[in-house]
Amino acid sequence: MFETRLTAERIRKHEASGAWTGRTLFESVAGHATRTPAARAVYDASGSYSYEDIVRLSTRVAHGLRELGVRSQDVVAVQLPNWREFVPTFLGIERIGAVVNPLATILRERELRQMLQVGRARVLVVPANFRGWPHAERAVQLLRDLPDLKHIVVVGGTRMSGTVWWDELLELGSRWERDKISPRGGTEICELAFTSGTTGQPKGVLHSHNSAVCAVRSTVRRQGFDSHDVFHVASPVGHNAGYFYGVRLALEAGGRLVMQDFWDADLMVELVRSHRVTYSLGSPTHLFDMLGSQSATREALSSLRVYICSGADLPRHLARSALDVIPQALCRVFGMTEIGHATSTDNESPRDKLIETDGNPQPEMSIRIVAEDDRVLPAGIEGHVHVRGAFMFAGYLQGPELTDEYFTGDWFHTGDLGRVDADGYLCLTGRIKDVIIRGAEKLPVREIEEVLGEHPRIVEVALIPVTDSRLGERAVACVRLRDGGALGLGDVTSFLADRRVTTQFWPERVVVMDSFPKTPAGKIQKPLLRQLVEGDDNRGE
Repeated sequence: MFETRLTAERIRKHEASGAWTGRTLFESVAGHATRTPAARAVYDASGSYSYEDIVRLSTRVAHGLRELGVRSQDVVAVQLPNWREFVPTFLGIERIGAVVNPLATILRERELRQMLQVGRARVLVVPANFRGWPHAERAVQLLRDLPDLKHIVVVGGTRMSGTVWWDELLELGSRWERDKISPRGGTEICELAFTSGTTGQPKGVLHSHNSAVCAVRSTVRRQGFDSHDVFHVASPVGHNAGYFYGVRLALEAGGRLVMQDFWDADLMVELVRSHRVTYSLGSPTHLFDMLGSQSATREALSSLRVYICSGADLPRHLARSALDVIPQALCRVFGMTEIGHATSTDNESPRDKLIETDGNPQPEMSIRIVAEDDRVLPAGIEGHVHVRGAFMFAGYLQGPELTDEYFTGDWFHTGDLGRVDADGYLCLTGRIKDVIIRGAEKLPVREIEEVLGEHPRIVEVALIPVTDSRLGERAVACVRLRDGGALGLGDVTSFLADRRVTTQFWPERVVVMDSFPKTPAGKIQKPLLRQLVEGDDNRGE
């Protein structure tokens, strides 16, 4: 089904180095359950599971999905909040050789339909309702439009016509609970993750068991995690940050996972204090909010020994503030859905590296900085950031035609600009890609521009980022109108709402312009446009 870059040469190379072992995450979980079956593995606001519970429930999920017709390498999409049911659900999917497709709960019909269609998902797992949105009700409507989608599994709520309740799935699976499930692993694809880019359509990132296990196990080793650690995750499990470096990380280490299903800084601090959390992660926005909480004292956060900050640029002033409150915990990383956390800092990294850099490479990964002609540049010189190594994804779902655009040999083009200092630490300096990162959420710029381009009054539109002290960036829609005059933010958001565009992707400001700065070829010069907009902001202060 999937065309990948998993050549025999690449497999032999990583197996020979010991990076790829062919093991699955479930084998680690089963090992923990054998040694300490009653140990609490997962907590959320409604209860907890032991490691023994996870093995039993994931077995039932696996057999239940088989009863629904799911087979090896079929895609099962999971759009759940940070609830404990997510854990046995994704493990059950993996156990039968199917492919889990984590999806963010913020996605609405337009983006959700597109991702389910591209991924050809056979089953969609959703909450009945979450934060006021009727996920199950809206999901049922998709069955009519997507011929590959056969079943909607609903977590929570009550039975709804046209769906399979999660408890019913477990009941289906319990009939076959004693039947053995064939071992999976190695080069089989286990995850499909969609990531926003500049192409207008989300790219489907494929990870094998080998790359997924290796990426997480590397962090376990470098940060010294074990079964005594308590892992907190508020980053959504529908994103790879929360899924890989929240859920999978905790289960690999055999620790306890504390899941927070909506972001609230005061609640996060209380969970750290009450559970004696040793590890958490978040974007600079999460870190900003946490440090701004009145309860975020050194004493309340004293159990934290690792806090990974990723997803967007971390301002130096914010890094310094974090080091004042969690001096031993701040961990800088550079990562992408395609490559995991390729770089990191640790407890031996000097303070200046924690403030100034994005870490140095994990042992299984390599980084180089190259010029436009792919000439490798020396330390201290800015260029294009290329990465290779054992965490590398297997390819894009869309196939080699898209995947190969991002590679030179086995070097992946990240789309970032940066330099490596004399000590081997990476310093990111900018992005080549046209993307806006709002609070670690990547906005699909081209898609939003295409939707806004359908507005009857808009002749031309460019979505640009402007700097924001809390979220890192906010989106501004610069527009040229057909008949002059004005166009308000309310007009734009109503238009996007009518087209069911996810609310978090909406611009937060509209700037009407007479003309755009352009290249001789007619391409809008977005960096110059951003300077103009931010310059006007500064003059207005």
